[in-house]
Formats: sequence, C-alpha cells, structure tokens
Amino acid sequence: MTSFDRKHLWEIQAVRDVLLIAGGLSLLWLGYALSSITVPLLVALLLAYLVEPLVEGLGRRGVSRTRAAAWFVGLFGVVVVGLLALVLPLIVGQTLRLVDDVESGAMQSRVLQMESILPGQAAAPLQRMAQLLPGDGLREVDGSQDMDAPKTLAAQTPTESLEDQVGRLVREQLQEQEEDSALQQRGLEAAGTALASAWNVLFALVDAGFLLFLIPFYFYFLVTWYPAVERFGGQMVPRDNRDSIFALLQEMDDVVSGFVRGRLLVSFIMGLFFSVGWWLVGVPYAFVLGMTTGALSTVPFLGLLGGPVAIGLAILARLEVPEIERVAWWIPIVLPAGVFGLVQAIEGWVLLPLIAGRATRLDPVTIVVAVLAGGALLGVYGMLLAIPLAACLKILVIRVVLPRLRAWTRGDVSDPLPIDDGQQAS
Repeated sequence: MTSFDRKHLWEIQAVRDVLLIAGGLSLLWLGYALSSITVPLLVALLLAYLVEPLVEGLGRRGVSRTRAAAWFVGLFGVVVVGLLALVLPLIVGQTLRLVDDVESGAMQSRVLQMESILPGQAAAPLQRMAQLLPGDGLREVDGSQDMDAPKTLAAQTPTESLEDQVGRLVREQLQEQEEDSALQQRGLEAAGTALASAWNVLFALVDAGFLLFLIPFYFYFLVTWYPAVERFGGQMVPRDNRDSIFALLQEMDDVVSGFVRGRLLVSFIMGLFFSVGWWLVGVPYAFVLGMTTGALSTVPFLGLLGGPVAIGLAILARLEVPEIERVAWWIPIVLPAGVFGLVQAIEGWVLLPLIAGRATRLDPVTIVVAVLAGGALLGVYGMLLAIPLAACLKILVIRVVLPRLRAWTRGDVSDPLPIDDGQQAS
C-alpha cells in the first residue's frame, strides 16, 4: 500500500488548495452579506491606515496612541457637527422652498418660460414636465372654455320629463358615490405611500446614525491596536520568505498610501477650482456645490454628477431675475458647463498624471483602462479600488512573475509559476 493510499482527503495538497480558495471566497461572500457591519469596519481601517504616520509622529512627541485616537475621533465629531450645522439648514431651506414653488405653480411658470425660449423639439420634454406640475399656466384657456360649456349644453337640452329627471338624478347620485369612493381610495393610497416614505426616511436616518457611530468606534480601537494588528499580520507570513514578502508589501504600501493621499489632494484641489469657477460665473451655492463635487470626485467619474446640477441651478437663478435684467439664455448653460469641462480637463491632463500617476507609477492610459475595467466588474467600488489594485498587480508582476518567466525561458527552472522548487520537491 503506497503512502498516497494512506492519506486522508484533506492531506492531499490539491484538495487543501481548493479548500483554501473556497474558504477565502466564503469569507468574501460573508463580508458582502454583512456589509452593514463590514463596510464601516473597512472605512475605519482605511482611515486608521491613512492617519498612522500622524499617530507615529505624535508618539515620537510623547502622545500615547489612546490620546491620539481620542483626538482624531473628536476632530471627526467636530467636522460632522460643523457640516451638519452649515449644510443641513441650507438643504432643508432649499427643499422647503422647492416644495413651495412646486405647490404654488411658480415652478411650472419657470418651466413654461424655458419652453418658450427653446426650439420645438428641445421644448417637448419641458412641455411634458409642465403638464405634470401643479399650476394654472396650461389651463387658463381651457378653463375659460369649460366655464361656458355647461351653459351651452343646458341651453340646448330640451325639457325633460319627470321620469327622465328622476333617472338623471339617480345616475348623478351614483356617480357622486363612485367619485367619493375613488377619492377615499386615493386618499388611503396616498396615506400608505406617505407612511412608507416616512418609514424609509426614518430607516435611512437610523442607518446613517449607526454608521456615524460605528466608524469612530472602530477607528478608535484600530488606531490603538494598529501595532498589534501589524504584528499579527507579520506572524501569518511564512518564515522562509518573510524578508522578500515584507519588502514586496512595503513597496505596495508606499504605492497605495501615496495614491490614496494623492487622490484626496486631487479631489480637494478640484473642489476649490469648482467653487471659485462657479462663483465667478454666478452659480448659486457655488462653494457647497463645488466642494461636494470635489468630494464625489474621490471616486473616478462620480463627480460628473456636479455639472448638470450646476447648470440647473444657474438656469433657475436666471428665471428669478426680472426679465429686463436677464442675461442671454445660453449663458447659464455654457458658462457652468465650461467651468466643469475645464476642471475635468485639468484633472485628467495635469493633476492625475502628476500626483496619482506618479504615486502609483502608472501612465494615464493604464489608469483610465483600470478605472473602466473596475467599474465594469464591481461598479463604484471597483472604480474606487481599480488604481491601487492595478499598481499592486504591476509590482507583483514585475517583482515575482516576470523574473520567474525569464528564468523559465532560460531553462533555469522547470515551472514558470513562481513556486519555490524546494517546497515543490518535498
């Protein structure tokens, strides 16, 4: 009986490899299923990773990790409260104003004004939008005609017999009951929709509050335990190849940290450019909108949402000005779009190649391809992780895969895969 026949199933290397891969995929699936817990943990881990150089610098000045973590959590709370104090009243005020404009018919009037400016085909969507909005702008003529209609019909109606009058009254009564029933049904449906919307808003607020609690909670302990986490990770590295693996991980760490900090710097610069540019061309709330668009630009291409919003705000601002003082209709469209396009061009041709490209050592073409591939595979998360992963894969290929392939082509090794021959022989 051979030694292979005496082995258990889990002692066969191929089976062990399959089980290891299956276990890793299962952990990924479990993390996805528990995303409400794992996503705040990953965000806190990323923040702890970013502030680690600052924590080490404070430690050299005699500040303990516990105190440094408490300082950062306090700073996080101040930033969140400050943003809520500045942005929340603005959002609530603008929302109430928007609702009032819609209910009073002012929004329909603005849409009709825009429709009268645009040519035929371009004005068709605005015409349909105006029909959906409350207001009397579309019904003034029809209303005047409808007021005269009953009189005309009544004048043309011959004298009814008693039987016809009774039948007509019964039909009118039944019709009124049906209308009342339909009105009650619509009221119940509206109440149900309102309750569902209120429940969704309440759930979203609870979820947001849960996130705002979990992220600082995780962050505090991760900053405090960061050296222990590093030591634990180091113990999981095989002893024979520890030096080479540590050197590889250190190079990846330099690239990823450089990219993340570079991406944040690029987004901040873009936010300043958007704010100043839109303020110069008269876009309302230029600073809030510009910095928000810059923050969204942390994820590649997500900042594209800011351009249409700026154009819409500029158009609405033009409609609020008396007609004699209004600028040409194309100015609130062309100028905000021009600022947006200019900042995007500066990002693509200047900021990303100089900052993010230098940090990851990737050329602009590779960056664009990596972002598009990540977005196609994993959506926004893929776009966010694409460039760091591409940089790490490049390091892995250059340091591990290519040397092994070159050795295999020279005949120095029998296997092109980067697997240690000594381990393979045993």
